[in-house]
Amino acid sequence: MTQKPDKQTILSSYTTDEIVELAKKKAKIDAEQTLSNAWDHLSALMDVFGVEQKSTMKRESKTIVQKEKRGRGRPKLKKTEPLVSKKGLEKHLAGEKSSKASRGKKVPLNELVLKCLGKKPMSVKDLINALKQKGWQSRSNDPRRVLYLELGKMVKNGSIIKSGRGMYEKG
Repeated sequence: MTQKPDKQTILSSYTTDEIVELAKKKAKIDAEQTLSNAWDHLSALMDVFGVEQKSTMKRESKTIVQKEKRGRGRPKLKKTEPLVSKKGLEKHLAGEKSSKASRGKKVPLNELVLKCLGKKPMSVKDLINALKQKGWQSRSNDPRRVLYLELGKMVKNGSIIKSGRGMYEKG
């Protein structure tokens, strides 16, 4: 990569008219590059959707020399898989239940906590392990935070007792 001269050198070496001419040339090159990228993108989209290009839309040739790409290059468009499989769509249209619908309802966290807690105090770490064995999953990045919030509500309700620092038991 070539090193750019500093502003003082440019201003002392070139006249204002020369700088304006260079700026116009740069703007023209950038506009042609943008137009070329738009044509490429449009033709790729037309290929994906199977639309034929009319002769007026076809580009004769590339008149622009490709610059080096900086940062991440734009990937070519690829054909993607449909979001729903044919089998799943047929089941849905036929009225059959999917496997997710037949799994059963999700048990609330407070009920699971009451099932896992015994008369002996448990730490939050042990409680999380017991909940995971019962099938509890949290979408949160930090499931301890979710559990702490629920435990705080349950302590206020009186359904569980906080027996020490980080220790909980049935109330």
